[in-house]
Amino acid sequence: MAQHNHTASGALMKVLLIDDETVAARRLERLTRSVLGDDLRVLAVAHGLSEAKQLLSASAFDLILLDLNLSGDDGFALLADEIGGRR
Repeated sequence: MAQHNHTASGALMKVLLIDDETVAARRLERLTRSVLGDDLRVLAVAHGLSEAKQLLSASAFDLILLDLNLSGDDGFALLADEIGGRR
């Protein structure tokens, strides 16, 4: 039986991957694509907080995969900003 990862509205999933390490980002991108397959509508990849903030301001995502230990940046700060800004 095929597993479908549609959102509650039935739309395909939009995923944002945030990782500053290119090799890790590529591996996670391949893994995400293999798990979600045809249910993946968008997979955006950001390699730092400024790029992630731009993507987040331009679009809503169903799932965010966030490296919390970004070189020179703090993934927790982005998380706090995003959660705090939506209250």
